[in-house]
Amino acid sequence: MKDYLELIRANFLLLTPITFLAGVGAAYNDLGFVNVLDSAIALAGALMAHISVNVLNNYFDFLFGIDKETEKTPFSGGVTVLVEERVNPRLALSIGLLTSLFTLVIGIYFFLKYPIIIPIGLLGLLIVLLYSPVLTKIPLMSEISAGIGFGLISLGAYAVQKGEIMSGGWVSFSFCSILVGLLLFLNEFPDCEIDEKAGRRHLVVVLGPERAYKLYPVILSSSYVLLVLSYLLGLTQLGSLLPLSTIPLGAKASVLVLRSKGVKRDELIEAMKLNLVTILLSILLLGIGNTTWTLLH
Repeated sequence: MKDYLELIRANFLLLTPITFLAGVGAAYNDLGFVNVLDSAIALAGALMAHISVNVLNNYFDFLFGIDKETEKTPFSGGVTVLVEERVNPRLALSIGLLTSLFTLVIGIYFFLKYPIIIPIGLLGLLIVLLYSPVLTKIPLMSEISAGIGFGLISLGAYAVQKGEIMSGGWVSFSFCSILVGLLLFLNEFPDCEIDEKAGRRHLVVVLGPERAYKLYPVILSSSYVLLVLSYLLGLTQLGSLLPLSTIPLGAKASVLVLRSKGVKRDELIEAMKLNLVTILLSILLLGIGNTTWTLLH
């Protein structure tokens, strides 16, 4: 069982329910209610999609020889279950495809109920299937597609409540997309050289770590600016500003990244830890803030 938990990257699956909650909170804030049954079904589909992309990514990393060369950290370097033959690679591929199929079945249920789900679901499924073999080879698409993929979880969580999307849903989608893209971006630094050899063209490879690290505080700051502007423009309520309380954590992570200059491993690892906490907490607080504001008003 431990090997399969490693294969699906179970320790990273927490990101899915937290992102989903952000969408539900935004919907509750805009609509005043939550469809509990459809939310549970949609969350199951989102988890299957996350498992699928994790397993397929691990399979293609094994296929391209990436996992044989990367140095492992808690946040990067892939897994060893396929390299060490603790899980059969063909079985891993089957698991990845079957979980995608499960996601598609749930998607069809929502397609028939709410047509607005169709583009969300199809785009999400394309990202799941094309991420490792195709999208990671296109400059900058690694971060963009991963961010959008998780943003779609938030957007889908909103859409399944009533089959419509208002301003709060788009703000939640954008916020989650930026932060998840940033999460991947920082985790790419330790594996940059190996990824480049394997043909990956993510932002750190394209710019080089010595230049790419400077973007971290800029991208993180843009997520906070998005929340403030959305509130000032009347797109969201005051509760959506609760994630601003993570600014001190984000500032500390930014300092560590800048000190690392993209190449000092110890500072990078510490920054990656703090970055993970900052991002998970920020997305969680968006859902809590919207929900609490609605309950109190």
